Amino acid sequence: MSFSVRQIAFALLLTVSVFSVRSRAESTKPDYMVPFEKGVAAQRAKNWKEAIEQYTRSLKLFPGFIQALHNRGAAKAGMEDFDGAIADFTKAIALDPRSAACYGGRAKVNEEKGKYEVAVADCTRAITLTKDEAFEDIHGIMTKTMVLSSAYLVRAKSYYGLKLYSKSLSDCDKAIEIAPNDAEAWIQRALVKVELGDLKGSESDAAKAKSLAGIK
Repeated sequence: MSFSVRQIAFALLLTVSVFSVRSRAESTKPDYMVPFEKGVAAQRAKNWKEAIEQYTRSLKLFPGFIQALHNRGAAKAGMEDFDGAIADFTKAIALDPRSAACYGGRAKVNEEKGKYEVAVADCTRAITLTKDEAFEDIHGIMTKTMVLSSAYLVRAKSYYGLKLYSKSLSDCDKAIEIAPNDAEAWIQRALVKVELGDLKGSESDAAKAKSLAGIK
């Protein structure tokens, strides 16, 4: 190979997704939406501290605001406050046990912490909820496609951490099928193929990841 698969993996930084609420008429916007929208803007700029402060203001006005809990959890993860992030996702899940996006968010943090079995369980729950024909994210956090692609990828990474490479490969395939332009999914599959001895396949997937990520 002309380049290191793992070097490319490190070059592809995990970006915490930020999701804003579905648009509402300005005249009917509740007070808690003002700091929430400021938090979304700050989070998109990766100003994690400001985002957390704004979401906290929003939650003081509406303690049951699941979008704000989800996004604050993601912002805390951005600051590597993993315990704080898990607390926010867990609180959101307690408020709505069918919030697939929050299971997915908590799974992502646990995978980052190396708690792979816990992450697998949350990913599986997110996938199960999302595959239900009646699934609808009433909180406006993530689309069905976004939840599924993220959950399959995080579970693939968790299986990789557990050295369950065949399972990891299967989930990588599913993630790529759902979101074929996700460079991180391609690089994860490249890493798995190295472990399975498929160096040619790994090189091909790594090249695809480089192309998608704009790496020359």
